[in-house]
Amino acid sequence: MHAATRIGPFCCFATGLGLVAYDADVVRPFIEGPGFGHPQGRNHEALEGAMAQARAVLLTTGEPQRDYLVQVFLSPAPSEAPEGLLIAVGFPLDVPSGTLCLRDAYELMDWETEAVHVVQAPVPAGRYYVELLRIEGPNGLVVLHLHLTAVGPDDELPPADGWVDLF
Repeated sequence: MHAATRIGPFCCFATGLGLVAYDADVVRPFIEGPGFGHPQGRNHEALEGAMAQARAVLLTTGEPQRDYLVQVFLSPAPSEAPEGLLIAVGFPLDVPSGTLCLRDAYELMDWETEAVHVVQAPVPAGRYYVELLRIEGPNGLVVLHLHLTAVGPDDELPPADGWVDLF
């Protein structure tokens, strides 16, 4: 058995809603300013379309501000649960650009194109089934392992609804 390719770790901060994971090309048409959820907001259609196509997913945490340590693996999740496992969830994600991005989901509400807190993980361009493991690390640190398993264009994936609860 060969070792999994690991990308990261990265530190991500979320102000309460959670994180958004997306293909880098998803945000190219976004307009700066009030965004998702705002009465004069923009970007609704682009984000909802990306969520329906499994090119963006909101990872809701249901907790106050928190730092997350994120590691991306180009392999299925291990068959044995890691110590401290809190939750394991799976979802489809399409990353045709080859860049998987993560950032605070609240930033969708007041969009800035040049945000400084965007994690960019280079991955082979393609479609993936993601197994996300939420692990309680030392001193209360929350560790997120995203295990990406490549799938072919004809492989069936679960339907994408764009929301994944991590609590």
